Amino acid sequence: TAPMWLTVNILGNPDNGVILASYIGSFLVAGGYLALGSFLSAVTKNQVIAFVLTFVTGLVFVLAGTDSVVEPTRTFASEFVADSVRSFSFLTHMNATGGGVIEFSSLAFFFSLIAASLSGIAFVMALSTVRESLAHEHRVQPGGKRGGRIAAFLAAIKRAGLGLLFAVLAMTPFVFSS
Repeated sequence: TAPMWLTVNILGNPDNGVILASYIGSFLVAGGYLALGSFLSAVTKNQVIAFVLTFVTGLVFVLAGTDSVVEPTRTFASEFVADSVRSFSFLTHMNATGGGVIEFSSLAFFFSLIAASLSGIAFVMALSTVRESLAHEHRVQPGGKRGGRIAAFLAAIKRAGLGLLFAVLAMTPFVFSS
């Protein structure tokens, strides 16, 4: 789209702030989708299942901001719940950037979503490392002893290192307000 931006700037006088905000919003949405997809791929062992889960999750994040979802939520729950559902929508946060305004709540939403997804990936990988280490320690114990599972668990956590620590620290709940 850069050639179109250059052409419009040569032929006319567009508002480049709106264009820049739209690019930033597009990158944030893409980062959110990629982080969700990567997390769901780390959780599942099958790529097709990961794709389907990513598609459905992305669809839920988009549809959460539409009136066909918010209005029924408003009739069955409080206004606070309906606004909370709307605040989890990519559309709600993308509409503001399309108008040339980058809101702090949109930045916080996307960066928190990306951080939580990447932390979830680190946590899943750390658990996988612990599981593999425990299986390895169980197979390769000298003298056939069954003890040492705690030592193997601690060694696996030490190998996982900061990834597990980062994952645990980043699992704190985030509050998104719009």
